[in-house]
Amino acid sequence: MRVAIVATEFPAVSQTFVLDHVGGLLARGHAVDIHARRAGKDSAEHPEVARLGLRARTHYLPVPPHGRSAVWRDALRRVWRPLLGHPARLRALWRAGPRDQFWSRFYAALPFWNQGGDYHLLHAHSGQNGQRLLPLYAAGLLRAPLVVTFHGHDVHGYLQGRPADYYAPLFARAAALVVCSEFMRARLLALGAPAQKLRLIANGIDPERYHWRLREAPQGRPVELLSVGRLVEFKGLKFLLSALAEPALAQRPLRLQVVGDGPLRTALEAQARELGLQERVRFLGAQPREAVQALMDSADLYVAPVVVDAEGNTETQGVALLEALACGLPVIASAVGGIPETLGEAAAALVPPGEPAALATAIARLLDDRERWPLLSRAGRARVDTHYQNQAWLDRLEQLYNSLNANN
Repeated sequence: MRVAIVATEFPAVSQTFVLDHVGGLLARGHAVDIHARRAGKDSAEHPEVARLGLRARTHYLPVPPHGRSAVWRDALRRVWRPLLGHPARLRALWRAGPRDQFWSRFYAALPFWNQGGDYHLLHAHSGQNGQRLLPLYAAGLLRAPLVVTFHGHDVHGYLQGRPADYYAPLFARAAALVVCSEFMRARLLALGAPAQKLRLIANGIDPERYHWRLREAPQGRPVELLSVGRLVEFKGLKFLLSALAEPALAQRPLRLQVVGDGPLRTALEAQARELGLQERVRFLGAQPREAVQALMDSADLYVAPVVVDAEGNTETQGVALLEALACGLPVIASAVGGIPETLGEAAAALVPPGEPAALATAIARLLDDRERWPLLSRAGRARVDTHYQNQAWLDRLEQLYNSLNANN
C-alpha cells in the first residue's frame, strides 16, 4: 500500500509517534511518503531518520516568493510541464475555494501534483493538516481515503476564534477520525464528529527499546526526578518547581531533570533561580529518544504536572508516560485529560492539577512508602505490555487502512 503521512513538522524530536508511524509502516512493506509543512527546528535528531532515509521521503510545503509577479514566475517554473498535460487540474484548483486564497491552495497542491492520485491512503496527523488537504480533494488532485488523527491542540487552542462548525467539512470528507483516548473521543463528539467514523486507537511504544528494572525507594542519595515535555503552559512545569519549594519537599534530597524546550524555558529557569533551586534543577533542552531512554533508566521517579491551559489544551494520552512506565518508573501525574486512563492502576498518584502543595505531598508520601515502589515498577511495565504495544497499535491502523481500501 502506498501511504502519505501528512504532518506539521518532520523530523521533530518531540513527535516520536510520527516517526514510529512511518517506521512501522515501512517495516511492514508499505511505501510511505511524508508531507510536512516544514522541517523541525530541533538541532537534535532521532537516528532512525537517517537510518531509514526519511529525509529523502519527505516533501515540504514550498514557500511562495514575495510579490505577485514573482509568484506567477515561480508558479509557471514549477508546473508548466505538468500543466501541458493536465490543464483541468489548475481550473479545478481555481474553483476549489475563494479566489483570494488560490495561491495558498496552489502551493499546498504542489507536493502532490505528480503523485497525489497514486496514493492508496492519506493519513493526516492533526485536524489542521487534514483541513489543508480539503481543497486538493475538491480539485480532484487527491482521491484516496483520508484518515485524520486528532492530537489535542487541534481541538482546543487551534479552534480559539474559529467557528463552532470549523471541522464540519473535514468530518464529512474524512473516511475515519482517529483518537488516542476516551477523553479525545468525547471532545470530537462534542464538536460534531460522526460517531461511526471515530476510531479509538491509542498510541503505542516498543517496550523492547526501554530497559525495565525494578525500582526501590532511594536511600542514602538524592532522589532523581524526571519530567519530559515541551515547555508550554499546559505541561504545568511551573507547578512542579513550586512543589519542590513546598515544606513537604524543601529539605528532601531531590534533583529534577527537565527534558524539552519551548517558549517558557527562560521564564521557568528564572522561576527556578527565584526559588533557590539552581542546584536541584537542570534544564536539558530537547533530546533524542536514546538520550531520554538513558535518563529514564537512571531516574527514580517520573512526574507529569499537567494542567488545562487558558485555551483548553491538556494531555490527551502522553507517550512519555508510557515510556516511563516501560522503564519501571513510578509515575505521579495530574488527574486531567487522558492521563487517568493512560496510567490506570499503575499510577503512583493522581493529583489535582495546578496545586503544588498536593503534588509535593504526593511525592513525599511515595518517598516514605518503600513497599509500593517495586509494586508500581512491575505494574507499570505490565500495563504497557498489555495495552500499549506499538505492534498492536500498528495492527489496528493497518486493519483500518485495509478496510477503507476494500470499501473504496
